[in-house]
Amino acid sequence: MPDVTPAPPSPPVPRRLEAIDWSTWRAVDPATLVFVIRDGQILLIRKKRGLGAGKVNGPGGRLEAGETPLEAAIREVQEELLVTPTGLDHRGELRFQFVDGYSIHVHVFSATGCDGTASETDEAIPPVD
Repeated sequence: MPDVTPAPPSPPVPRRLEAIDWSTWRAVDPATLVFVIRDGQILLIRKKRGLGAGKVNGPGGRLEAGETPLEAAIREVQEELLVTPTGLDHRGELRFQFVDGYSIHVHVFSATGCDGTASETDEAIPPVD
């Protein structure tokens, strides 16, 4: 007979910022966000799918198993824009707790440039020149 032990209950979803215990808070997903800054301009994208679909933001996304935030930042820019960011610098971290229970811990990077020409992919639309 299969084990039918119920899963432990999920912690309650905080409905107010004051209800979050940041000392024990753990994100569902670690992720990255990259701002490529070149010649005084920031390379932004319009997200086509996933978290933030339809919104304008920097490229980025969730870490894959075994990846460092830096490795994920490079991979995500390559996947979303078909360019490789250069001169990456870790700038900080953001924590997002959504009222539906989803949470994300974002490692923010800046880049001084990128190799290649930004192109549209299944995930993102770059700016039009």
